[in-house]
Amino acid sequence: MGERLGLYVIIVLGEGVIQIIDAASERDDWDLPLAATGLGAFCLLAGVCALSLLYGTNGIPHLREGALAPRLAMLLHAVMTGFLVALATALGSAIAHFDDVLPKGQHWLLCGAMAGYFAAGLVAALPLAERADRVWVLGWGLPCVVVAVALAP
Repeated sequence: MGERLGLYVIIVLGEGVIQIIDAASERDDWDLPLAATGLGAFCLLAGVCALSLLYGTNGIPHLREGALAPRLAMLLHAVMTGFLVALATALGSAIAHFDDVLPKGQHWLLCGAMAGYFAAGLVAALPLAERADRVWVLGWGLPCVVVAVALAP
């Protein structure tokens, strides 16, 4: 099950890459700001991929193998994947509006998707984590949620 859920996360992240490419292909002028925005969006997706698949299980960041019952792991996976879909949509909009201010709704969607993604990682990691892991997760995961929420307004 874990392998299939991880593959599903790869498919969803691939949809994010497609959103970025599709939005960039509609632009007539390719310049440095568009390239920088596209590269930043791609790096964000690559970081999410590494966090979900290299440092997690079932495509959920910081989840340990067998830490949750399969039903709970599936529920958390569904919630986290929903946040990744929202992130893909917001990144496509960011590319489409790279030379302008991102619309307020898309800005909130981008920040909310990242905050939700990191919060799902916290929910997965904290209940059964050892003390050293809790310190690492709270030292990285919680600040990521706080920064994403703080950037939203």
